[in-house]
Amino acid sequence: MGTGALCSHVLVLGLALVVACSPTQATSSAPGASSPVANGPAESVPGSPLARAVPSPSTTRTLTPVALSPTPAASPTETPIPDTLPGTVLSFGQAWHQGGLELTLTQADPIINFCGDRSWTGLFINYKLVNLRPQTVVFRVTQENLFATDNTGQSLPIQFDGCSGTSKNRFLERAFTLDKGKAQDNFGTRTTVLADITSPSITEIIVGATGISSITDAKWRIPINH
Repeated sequence: MGTGALCSHVLVLGLALVVACSPTQATSSAPGASSPVANGPAESVPGSPLARAVPSPSTTRTLTPVALSPTPAASPTETPIPDTLPGTVLSFGQAWHQGGLELTLTQADPIINFCGDRSWTGLFINYKLVNLRPQTVVFRVTQENLFATDNTGQSLPIQFDGCSGTSKNRFLERAFTLDKGKAQDNFGTRTTVLADITSPSITEIIVGATGISSITDAKWRIPINH
């Protein structure tokens, strides 16, 4: 290697230091000899550091991301409300469930001297009926569908429409339909339970409904405080 040669250093994979020099002057080579750089890359000799330094070609795999379709959410299903146990006596404001219907006592107000008649005392009561079935339901309510008793076991008369003439037992039949999720207040009219609530012996009144479609023997307890 001549003194005027230009050398470059290459570090390949940290395995070997290869020094390649190219002559800068024609006089640095023997006459008639060809330069490895001038005539092309030098051939590597098996077992030489150059042969070990050249890495073998590797195959690169390109991964194409696959778009995943979102899993459709399951449709929510309505959980049926369990029926109220037979024989249950509910408190004011609680709902009776039976056969896809809901009946709630929403009003129980004491009345005294109703319509100017001192003997006409008792309770104004109000029911709310809700249709929880998926189809429209036809209802018919008569006096036979509602009942009331006091704590002495006495059956109490019920009427609709409040003040109407002089008859305390006047009752009007009601017929109506309810679509799914719709409600009817007090069967479309006002209901009165006639009872001597001024008597100290009357401490509670049980009101109820039965035979209204699937509603059977629904009851509520109303305390009478003296």
